[in-house]
Amino acid sequence: MSDFAQEHAFIDEFLPLFARSGTPTSEELEAFCDACYGSGMIIVFDWPEWEDQGHVLLEASGAMERTDLDDLRRLLTMLVRQEKFDPGTLAHAVSQGWFHVILERMRTLCATPAI
Repeated sequence: MSDFAQEHAFIDEFLPLFARSGTPTSEELEAFCDACYGSGMIIVFDWPEWEDQGHVLLEASGAMERTDLDDLRRLLTMLVRQEKFDPGTLAHAVSQGWFHVILERMRTLCATPAI
């Protein structure tokens, strides 16, 4: 499967999970994390060093509209990996709507033809 097709499949599978009302179950969050790794959304980089910048993207008004796919992958990596060191990170990200916003932005970028 191409990266493009893999990204679309990932978005199609998990956007509804974070768009619905209510909190995903621990099994659903585990499946999401597994899919992040399996689909190549988790990337190798120094995420602790980048964490402050990541939180600016998540929390500053209008910042998410300027993110690219690489930044979105960095955000997913940061949040998923941080859960191992700070349990509750995923639950906080869900409650803040961050996964929903990240996946919506990914969908927008994947639907936009490259120039």
